This record gives sequence, C-alpha cells and structure tokens, in this order.
Amino acid sequence: MVELRNATPHDINMYDTETNEPTITIAAGDLIFRANSPYSREMPSLNIGGDEIPVYELTSAPGCHAIKVEYVAAPGVKTFSERVETTVDVPEVEEGVFWIVSKICYDAMGGRSDLLMVNHTVRGPDNRIIGCYSLARSDS
Repeated sequence: MVELRNATPHDINMYDTETNEPTITIAAGDLIFRANSPYSREMPSLNIGGDEIPVYELTSAPGCHAIKVEYVAAPGVKTFSERVETTVDVPEVEEGVFWIVSKICYDAMGGRSDLLMVNHTVRGPDNRIIGCYSLARSDS
C-alpha cells in the first residue's frame, strides 16, 4: 500500500485530464518541508542609466528541514488557536510513503526516492497554482 503525504503548506487538488475538474484533494499536513536558506554574497553592482542596482550571488545551502505545525489554544481565547511551528528533522525514507514537496525542496534534497512534486499545474484566474494533473519524480 502506498501513502501520499503532503509536505507543502497548501492543499493539493488533483485534476482529471478529461473533465478538467478536481477529483482528489491531498490536504496539507502538519509537517512542512522547507529548503535551507541560501547563502549570498554581494557581487559588483550594475549601473543602469546612472542608477546602481545591487546584485547578489545566491548559493543554495544543501538540504531541507521540516517544520512541525501544531495549533494550541491561545491563552484566554476559547474559539481560536495559535499556530506554533517547531523545526524538526526531515523523516528518514519509509517504505511505501511518498512526500509531496515544493520544487525547491525537491532539488535541494536530490536523490531521495520518496519525493514527488506537482506536475502539469492548473492555474486559477489570478494565475496562482490551484492544483495539478499529475505528480512527478526523477529516476535519479
């Protein structure tokens, strides 16, 4: 049996290729994978029409970390909860479990056999991604 876990902060709507309607929603989980922050160093600036434009070289820090999201009751409030995020280790590969992650996380964690990313994306009227027709992974 295969289990899909969504490690993005958004629900993922899977669309049918024939009807173009959403058929499955994979809810955002309580564990979100995030790429480590890139390192940067200042490069020579660009002079455009007399204006100096700063330029930085970004180099990705290898790997990702995970954020555990929990909702706890806010003090003195009965109907609302407070979002609490804690940094934790990314889980080890587990037989039959696949994690859906962002493209940047997928690239940063290269080589893991349990990672998937959205493919053939569907965009809404405001051009934001609202779902996809398929998932993808690399053979490497």
